[in-house]
Amino acid sequence: MLDTGNFMLVNSQGSPRWQSFQVPSDTILPSQVLDLGSHLSAHLMDDDYSSGRFTLLVQTDGNLVLYTVAAPSGFQYDAYWSSNTPGNGSKLVFNENGITVGVWSDGWTPVVFQPPDICQVTNSGGGSGACGFNSYCRFNENQHVDCECPPQYSFLDADRKYRGCKPDFAAQSCEADASETHELYEFIAMTNVDRPSSDYEQYSSMDEEQCREECFADCFCAVAIYDDGNCKKKRLPLSIGRTGNSGSKKVLIKVPKVNVRVSLRIFTKR
Repeated sequence: MLDTGNFMLVNSQGSPRWQSFQVPSDTILPSQVLDLGSHLSAHLMDDDYSSGRFTLLVQTDGNLVLYTVAAPSGFQYDAYWSSNTPGNGSKLVFNENGITVGVWSDGWTPVVFQPPDICQVTNSGGGSGACGFNSYCRFNENQHVDCECPPQYSFLDADRKYRGCKPDFAAQSCEADASETHELYEFIAMTNVDRPSSDYEQYSSMDEEQCREECFADCFCAVAIYDDGNCKKKRLPLSIGRTGNSGSKKVLIKVPKVNVRVSLRIFTKR
């Protein structure tokens, strides 16, 4: 084991037969080099070191790229950050003084995050985004990602929040007429939250009440986004949710009315 952290197996002449620096996993260390075609995979959780949902790839064209991936298959969705160096880059080097492409300073103190806010950039190409389906991503004051569920949704697994959220109620029946829907459901409005993808229908030149009515009348509509005359409908599962300044956008989440939920629970217990 070298002082750099490189673990080596050598032959009787001292020549390396295998070394850990040539088989990178989730960390790059000072003096380590990632050649073209090399990659790092974030571990799944703090206490689970299997390959997770994010990977850094030194592509063979010289571009350094970050992807979200589908765990455990490793399928790559569209890149959410890149160095934009195709044809120019040849390797990623972590210098002896602890500096690599301006990202780290000596003493392992982060000075720059790339991307600065992952919640804002994972917005296309399929997948759930930085967090799981139906949840939304919050970049907190400690520069860490928090995944949260919308009102009346809960995590599939509170210990593995990346799996996403589920509704805590039965889906709307497509057999109900408009009057029944109004009796059973209501909207919870959220601001400073956005879901830029997963639209399956959209309208223009309508007010918020008309937008609500369009979602009420559609049994597939789980969420409507209203923004200054524009209305977008979304169905489950919802992908790529995030907090932040979303301007005048209002996220309208369709949920059962509280008294209806209580009645259903009492009926179920009997």
